[in-house]
Amino acid sequence: MESEYFLRSTLHVLGEGKNIQTEVDNWPFSIYSKSQGFTKTQMSISFIFGADGVTLNLFDHMGNSISDFPECAGLLKENKPFFSAIKDACYGG
Repeated sequence: MESEYFLRSTLHVLGEGKNIQTEVDNWPFSIYSKSQGFTKTQMSISFIFGADGVTLNLFDHMGNSISDFPECAGLLKENKPFFSAIKDACYGG
């Protein structure tokens, strides 16, 4: 998996004591639009590889409100225990 190789190579160079956060993009109506399942998978992989957190870029920067995309809030609220469990089990890669 090429992305795993690059992520682990970067983490190795940074050394200990750094706060590592990945970024997940999911902009509706753009080339970055993806299913909620795929967004969940990307977030899960981030924690499996040892990220401390995930920066989310979920909106299209066109002035839309978060209330226009309730599925994003639902994804985060419903899966927080799941993401926390993965992080606790895999912390540090």
